Amino acid sequence: MDAMKIYKQYERGKDYLERFEYYTKAEEAYRYYNGDQWNGLKVAGEKPPALNILAPIVDYKVATVAQNGMSINYSTMNFDEMYTVAMQVCEKLNSHALKTWERLKLDQLVWRYIQEAAVTGDSFVYFYEKNGLVQLCGVDSTNVFFADEQEQNLQEQKYIIIAQRMFVSDIKEEAKNNGIDEADIGMIMPIANSNGR
Repeated sequence: MDAMKIYKQYERGKDYLERFEYYTKAEEAYRYYNGDQWNGLKVAGEKPPALNILAPIVDYKVATVAQNGMSINYSTMNFDEMYTVAMQVCEKLNSHALKTWERLKLDQLVWRYIQEAAVTGDSFVYFYEKNGLVQLCGVDSTNVFFADEQEQNLQEQKYIIIAQRMFVSDIKEEAKNNGIDEADIGMIMPIANSNGR
């Protein structure tokens, strides 16, 4: 796919979030959650009083949702003819899923991502494969851009762009691992004044 086309899609996604002041609102939501509702107020002398009633409410709601145990479960869905074989496959898949869940410490991470969603309205995690193992990466909701912001079913999106900051050396290594030509890899450069990132 053309890099310029992807960049335009990225810019379109940023413009959409800026139009609704999502960056400002997400930052403000975290400030309020952390008890800093007087940010920007210019007063001389004493600090204005603050009673943070939001944090306990959010924490209660997060706990209510996160305490419900979750897991990955494969089922045969009443597979008729090969039920026994299908059950054995499902048992192996469930065992692998449980090991992956524990290796990634998902019980702990679920709390963090549910809290993020409670504060900003959204939370995103994507899974990928590295060295034969499933890995995960949390993504700030301000760094996810959809083809159609009105479409709630992610599978129906024509594209999803995930923006992230990476070291140039890591990007070049990833490009090399994905079979990108050396000439194209040589064109990967840091943005001015970004300290190699």
